Amino acid sequence: MGYSLTEWLALFSLFSIFIGVLTWFVNITIIKPLRYDIKDLSSEFKSFKEETKSDNHTLSEMVTDHEKRLIRVEDKVGR
Repeated sequence: MGYSLTEWLALFSLFSIFIGVLTWFVNITIIKPLRYDIKDLSSEFKSFKEETKSDNHTLSEMVTDHEKRLIRVEDKVGR
C-alpha cells in the first residue's frame, strides 16, 4: 500500500472525524437519555422507599394494636 505520509494523515483525519461524529451521535441519542431515565428511576426508588417506611410503620402499629386487643379478649375468655 504505497500511500504517502500526507495520504495516511488524510485517511487518519477522516477516520478520526468519523469516529468523533459517531461517538457524539451515540452520546446524544442513547447515553444522555439513558442517564436521565436512570436518574428519574433513582428518584422514584427513593420516594418508594419513603412510602414503604411509612406504610411499614403504620402496619407495625396496627399489629401491635391487634395483639393488645387479642390479649384482652383472651383474658376475658379465661384462657
